[in-house]
Parts: sequence; C-alpha cells; structure tokens
Amino acid sequence: GYCALKLPKTIGNLTNLKTLNIYNYHFKTIPKEFGNLINLEKVMLCGDLTSIPNSLSKWINIKSLYLAGNNFKIIPSAIYSMSKLEYLSLNNNDLEFINDSITELTYLKDLELSSNYKLKSIPNSICELANLVEIDLTRTLISEIPICLSELESLQKIKLCNTLFNNTNDLDVRFNDKIEWGGFCRGINWAIFDMDKVYGTYNLKFKQKKDTLYLNYKYFFNEPGVIDEEYSRTISIKIFDTDKFRGKIINVSGPTVKISTSRFSVWNWSDSADNKIEGFIKIVSITRSKCKVLLNLDLTKNGKTKKLINDYFTFKRGKV
Repeated sequence: GYCALKLPKTIGNLTNLKTLNIYNYHFKTIPKEFGNLINLEKVMLCGDLTSIPNSLSKWINIKSLYLAGNNFKIIPSAIYSMSKLEYLSLNNNDLEFINDSITELTYLKDLELSSNYKLKSIPNSICELANLVEIDLTRTLISEIPICLSELESLQKIKLCNTLFNNTNDLDVRFNDKIEWGGFCRGINWAIFDMDKVYGTYNLKFKQKKDTLYLNYKYFFNEPGVIDEEYSRTISIKIFDTDKFRGKIINVSGPTVKISTSRFSVWNWSDSADNKIEGFIKIVSITRSKCKVLLNLDLTKNGKTKKLINDYFTFKRGKV
C-alpha cells in the first residue's frame, strides 16, 4: 500500500541532483526549498499533490516531468517556466481544462493527459507547439480535437478513445492515420453513466419484529465481457423503536441503529470489523409487503472515507 510521507526540505540542499523520483507515497505538499534543485533534468512526483510551489519555476533544466496520479485541477503555473521541458505526464489527475499557457512549453514533444475524466477540450493554441510528436488524450471527455493539429508537421501520434467520436473515419483521413484509436477506455463510461446501476443487481429484503426493523441489502456488480470485475456488497441494518422514528432522520451512529457491512471481490475482501459507517437513514413508509427507505451512508476504512450509498430503496418483505 501507499504510506504517508512528509518530504524533508533538506533535499533542497542537493543542488547537483539531476534525477528525482518520489512515488508510491501519500504526500500533499512539496517544500519550497525543492526549487533550489536547479540542475534537475528528470523528475517523478506521484502523491496527492493539488499544487506545487512557485519556486519550482527555477527548474529551468528539466526535460522530463512525470506528475501522474496526483490531484491537479489545473496545470500548475510553475511548469510553464520549465522552458526546456520535452516530456510532461499529467495522466490520472483531475484536470478540468488546459489554457493557452501550454504554448510556453516550446520544446514539448510528448504530452500525456490520459485519465482526466473532467477534461472536455484542448485549446486550438496547442497547435503552436511546433515540436509536439505525441499527445495522449485517452480516457478523457474530449469529443473533438483541433483540426489544426493535422497541419502540425512534427506530430506523429494522437491517442484517443473512439467512445465519444462519431466521425472516426473522417478523422483518420484528415490526420493521415496518425490517430491511434482504442486503448482501455472503460473509464469514460464510468464518467458518463452510473455504471453501478447499469450493471448492478439488488436483493433487498426486510422484516419487522414488534417495533424492530431489519433491513438486508445485497448488491452484486458484474459488467459483461470484463474479467474479474464482479463484486458484492452486503449491508445489514437493525433499527429499534421503528414507529417512533418513522419519517424522521436517524443517525446511524446513535443507539437506535446497529449496522454492519461487508464486501467481496476476486481482488479484495473486507469484513465489518474493518469498517466504520456514518450517515443517516430515513424510513419513508412501511406496508405489509414493502418498506421504502432513504440510505445516505459513508464508509471509512483505513482512514479514508467515501460515499457508500445515497439513494431511496424499496425493500420487500422476506427472509433476512
């Protein structure tokens, strides 16, 4: 797994350093002292970065910068001062747009923007990168590309997913087969559709014994044609004093609710002992055959919290 790491500012004293690789750690900040590493030529920084200090604009000798797997929403402005940069990877970030400042990287040959699922376009000004050889736009929401790229003599390859394009044949002709279609593009579907609902099935049962309500939620996900992606989730809920709380918000951390969850997949299995569930439940209605419930639950595991459920569900009376 990944370990938390605080980068020591004393690394900035290694002023003759030419290569710096830091990855497989959780780190959210870069000390400003790293800007003193003015002889760096190749850098890999993969953590939880959302920004980098402006002092890194002094990395004027850097040629290769790998920043994949971080959390950048925009390209940090310090990068535009790295005038000798030839390779830039921002794969698997949270980029929402690319601005015209990209043209300041006049020596750039290879630009990787894959797996930025909020990225919908690139500016026409990218055609000003006269040395650009390859650009990777797979697994983004980009549905059209600047036609001026077809006139860029240096360009040899554009990587795209055909999921959002309806004119692939025309583009192949226009770009003289420089476009490489395909790749592993399933992530686009996850960005556009609620795949959990598209390929998921639910088995929801409830029973009521005196004033205690028992809910059993079972979910199974299986995307056809994809090997070893299926998984299941079970949530067991017991609510006391049901009549008292009907129609009201019930905090799952309180004494009124007992709740547990487990998940199973080919790659991972975890039981309720490792999980902490927070959030609330609202019993909307109960009849002899059905129970409608709002479940809004967050799951915390290993210090990380994610949304587990936020929806209305109708449970049918049955064996729990």
